[in-house]
Amino acid sequence: MKLLLLLLLLSIGLFSLSCTTPSKTTQQMSEKFLIHTRYKVIEHGYFKFLELKDSVPIKEITFIYNIDKKSREFSISLLNNKEVNFDYNIKDFKNSQEWNSKQHNSYREQYYKVINENFLHISNEAKFKLLDSLTVDEK
Repeated sequence: MKLLLLLLLLSIGLFSLSCTTPSKTTQQMSEKFLIHTRYKVIEHGYFKFLELKDSVPIKEITFIYNIDKKSREFSISLLNNKEVNFDYNIKDFKNSQEWNSKQHNSYREQYYKVINENFLHISNEAKFKLLDSLTVDEK
């Protein structure tokens, strides 16, 4: 009987511990912007930003880009800026630290350096503001 009671108390303690451990989603949503990239070839693709307010998705902003690594030229345009539902699927979006570390020491790093030498060292919010300012300059 004591063994059963001990096991019950231990399982309750482990359950409460698992409930207080922050999930990946909670950690992700501590930022104001999450990022996701889509491309078939790295030179031409999309930056997607998910804007959060109080950890709830409110907007998806999509930029389309072209990068010419040889001539070190870059162009970007705003493709889409739309509101999203609170239950929007965020599984492909990453926080700054996750996204930046995935891009470091990869062939993609040299392409992102064409945009800005520090592109992989800044937050998603700073990336968004940079890309948005470059888009505004084209108009």
